[in-house]
Amino acid sequence: MSNWEQYLREHPETLEVPDLPAGHEERFAARLDAALSEAGHDPAGQAVKERKSVRWISFPRVVGLTLAAASLAALFVLLRPARPATQDWFAGVGDDQIQIYEAYSAQVAQIYDELYARMPDDGLGLSAASIVEEAVPLIDQLPEEMDPSERAAVLKEYYGTLLDGLQSVREAVPARRSYR
Repeated sequence: MSNWEQYLREHPETLEVPDLPAGHEERFAARLDAALSEAGHDPAGQAVKERKSVRWISFPRVVGLTLAAASLAALFVLLRPARPATQDWFAGVGDDQIQIYEAYSAQVAQIYDELYARMPDDGLGLSAASIVEEAVPLIDQLPEEMDPSERAAVLKEYYGTLLDGLQSVREAVPARRSYR
């Protein structure tokens, strides 16, 4: 026999519960009815037919919003101002990949010389360097199986884009003034 059993046998009065105050059953029933109605049941415990929820996002609305967004995107693409013509960085350079890379390197060196001659100490040098620095040059990454003219076109487009970005940095840096 456990200690609890022995204790309860020796002290049976601990299990005697005094009568609850009058009206306790009515108060409990009222709280139970309120909880059941919140949960969607009637006071008798039967499930109440669920009401149709009102959703602000419906299928037609989603389709309409998607079409409106697609239309705006198409208008943005079609009506945006034309990009100004970029400089032909590789004029006179044929499809020889080495010549393309040498022309690119020469242009980078020329723009760097001009930039650093008038560069303020504000971090634009880091911007210029981050545009043209490559861990592995693209010329070394293109597959050998690629057609040479196709390789040349890829190199000219890629390095031309980098030179356009470097040109933008050059245009953003004002000429250094002499204060002597």
